[in-house]
Amino acid sequence: VDDDDDDDTRSIAPGEARAFWAMVALLEGYGLKAFYLPGLRRARLACFQLEALAERYLPRVADKIFRELRLPAVCFAIAWTQTLFADCRALDDAAVDRVWDAFLASRGASDALALLMRVMLALLDLLGPHLEACDQPEPALKVLQTLADPASGTAEDRVRGVDADRLLARAAAFDVDARVLDRLERRFDACRASTVRPRPPEEPALVSVVGCAPPLRDRFPLDRRASGGGFMADEDPWDDDDDDD
Repeated sequence: VDDDDDDDTRSIAPGEARAFWAMVALLEGYGLKAFYLPGLRRARLACFQLEALAERYLPRVADKIFRELRLPAVCFAIAWTQTLFADCRALDDAAVDRVWDAFLASRGASDALALLMRVMLALLDLLGPHLEACDQPEPALKVLQTLADPASGTAEDRVRGVDADRLLARAAAFDVDARVLDRLERRFDACRASTVRPRPPEEPALVSVVGCAPPLRDRFPLDRRASGGGFMADEDPWDDDDDDD
């Protein structure tokens, strides 16, 4: 707002106020507040959902990241979800702008979070060939966090082909909506209820070689049908007999 335009100051809020209320809308109206609440349950749930969806749609990429390299999604996806890619270098500015536009154009929190999940799957898909070149967790984590080209040897060189058009086109190909995420959330809660016990304060948490939590398969084994936790490798976690059609 121009200082000289006194007549407009009452109808147009200053930039700082618009930014503040936009952030309030993101936190309250689009579900981002839950990613910052104590315990970070929503952030950990998103990581669980991403790992499960990658197992379904991107099995080779999931096998590379979560089993071979033992990099759980919490090591890279929390930064993606909490800031919508704005506070990391996983996407360039143009791609971040497009993701934010699509996120804000969603019809509410459920659709917005489903879009975010599809974008994360698309990014994993586009980065898959570059992750295949990594034989250690550290370079793979740099690819996921900053798009550093593992073939270059320098952090300044970024992988090619991760642009806004390709990212959003690939994201649209994944059949992930609010209903799918709701079903996975119920699986997440069932897994936690059956496999997670309180850890004494003095007992250190299990970590991987890069200081993150163990992968999904180690935390919630896929062969624990009897315990009610996890889901079988040949079981479709998107088929829920309890859903009312």
